[in-house]
Amino acid sequence: MSNLVTRTLFGAIFVAVVIASIVCGSKYVFCGIFSVIMLVTLNEYYTLCNQLKQDGGAGAHVEPARWLCMAAAAALFVGAVSAGGNMALAFGLPLVVIIPIAELFRQKQLPFHNMAFGQAGLVYIAVPFVCMALTMEINPLLLLAFFVLIWAGDTGAYCVGRLAGRHKMFERVSPKKTWEGLAGGLLFAMLFAWLFNRFGHDIWQDAFPVLQPWQWLLFAAVVYAAGTLGDLVESIIKRYLGLKDSGRFLPGHGGALDRFDSALTAAPVAYALLCAFNMAA
Repeated sequence: MSNLVTRTLFGAIFVAVVIASIVCGSKYVFCGIFSVIMLVTLNEYYTLCNQLKQDGGAGAHVEPARWLCMAAAAALFVGAVSAGGNMALAFGLPLVVIIPIAELFRQKQLPFHNMAFGQAGLVYIAVPFVCMALTMEINPLLLLAFFVLIWAGDTGAYCVGRLAGRHKMFERVSPKKTWEGLAGGLLFAMLFAWLFNRFGHDIWQDAFPVLQPWQWLLFAAVVYAAGTLGDLVESIIKRYLGLKDSGRFLPGHGGALDRFDSALTAAPVAYALLCAFNMAA
C-alpha cells in the first residue's frame, strides 16, 4: 500500500506540473520546467551508455561527451522555445558539430562509440523535446492534448490488458503488453480526442485549436501508436542492460526516461502531422 500511495502521489504531482507548465501562458515557466526534464532524461540516457563496454565484454566503457551533448540539447530547446525551429537550428547545430571534434581532445578509448552514442542521445531525446516546444508554439492546448492522449491511452491499455489481455505483442521485450490492451488504449485515446473536439471550444473558446473531427481522431491514433512503440523501444534498452528503471527521477515511477519514453517517439510524429494539417507557421 505504501508503494501505491507513493506512486499515486508523485504521479499526480508530475501530471500537475506538466499541465501547469503548458497552460500557464508563460514561455519562461515552460522552458524552465521542460528543459530540466529534458536534461535529466539525457543525463539518464548517458548514464545508461556508460554501462556499455567494448564488444560487450570487459573492455573500455562508452563515455559520450555528456556535458557538451547536454549543452547542445539545451541550446536547441531554448532556441525552439524562444524563436521557433530556425532559431533552434542556429543555436544548437554549431554545438552538435563540435561533439565529434571534441573526441580529438578527450583521448578516450572508444571515440567512435562516444560520438555515435552522444549524437544519438540528441536525436532520441533532444529533438523530440524540440518538437514539443514547436507544438507549444502552434498552440499550447495541442501540446496539452498530446500528453492527455498518451496518458489516456496508457490507462486504457492497462485496464483492458488486465481485464481481457490474452495475446502478447512483444513478449521478449515487454511480457505484459497485449494486443487487447493496445486496442483498449487506442479506443481510450480516440475517446479523449472526441471529448477535446466536442467540448474544447466550450471550455477554451477562441484559444482552442481548429481541427476537424477526423483530424482529432487521426491525431489520437498516430500519437498513441507512436507512443506505444516508444515504450517498447525503451523496454528493449532496459532489458538489454538488465535494468528495471532508467533512474530515480520520480519515486514509484522510475526515471524521467521511463516517464517520457512514449512522448519521445510520439512528439516528432505528432508535430509532423500538425504540419501536414497546415497548422505550423
